Amino acid sequence: MYNNVEKLISQHLDEIEVEKDIEIIFAVENGSRAWGFESNDSDYDIRFVFKKPLADYLELGKQKKETLDKMVEKQDFVFDYVGWDIRKFLFLLSKSNPTSLEWLESPILYYGSRELFHPVEEFIHLKSLFYHYSSLAKTNYERFIKKMEGEVRLKKYFYVLRGILNAFYVIKYSSLPPMNFEKTVNILSSKNPDFLNEDTVKQIKIFLQKKREGEDVRIDKSIILENFIENWFNLKLELGEGIKRTKQEVSFQRLNDILREILHLR
Repeated sequence: MYNNVEKLISQHLDEIEVEKDIEIIFAVENGSRAWGFESNDSDYDIRFVFKKPLADYLELGKQKKETLDKMVEKQDFVFDYVGWDIRKFLFLLSKSNPTSLEWLESPILYYGSRELFHPVEEFIHLKSLFYHYSSLAKTNYERFIKKMEGEVRLKKYFYVLRGILNAFYVIKYSSLPPMNFEKTVNILSSKNPDFLNEDTVKQIKIFLQKKREGEDVRIDKSIILENFIENWFNLKLELGEGIKRTKQEVSFQRLNDILREILHLR
């Protein structure tokens, strides 16, 4: 089935290129299937970077959208395509945008090459990563769990937990967290039991198994995880104070070199 899905995705990408008059540089998976907690009926979240015809970058009044999206439903699956223009993608890399970094680190590459963008470490800014993941956790917790009565979507718990664990990992190891969620859990629990204790890990792994049974599984709230999440928001304030207040230093020369290479201007 997987090979068939890959062929479908390749076909969709070809269609998008023709329909939008673009060239796709690379396309990856960036969702639950890349994070390792997908179910059989999970959507395919395909993310890609594209370039437009050179004239679009050189002529005034010919600016096109920097973001493209398309949704396709086929063979009982949903294929969600989102693409960023190369200029937008490089600009976000200059800001150490975690989403763009994850596109470069996704374990599932559907099309193209990411060699020009490596090593990824050149674009990592710890403060930006920490606050992005922390914000991801807080937003999802307050909107989809804390204020909800009764059962909640299990999927939302993992958005919260992934944000918390990734933020902690950034501070603890000064690097981009693993894409695989369970790998992050195992690393942090083995080396930081005071932060991620045995009871919390056990609850996470029970919920992981349930999540893999279906995309829209609903569950009662977990007191163990509620306490872990609430404790995180107190710890976050302390950790945030410890981040070095240095200015971001991403080389625009390096990014411009990549842009010129992709647009064949060098």
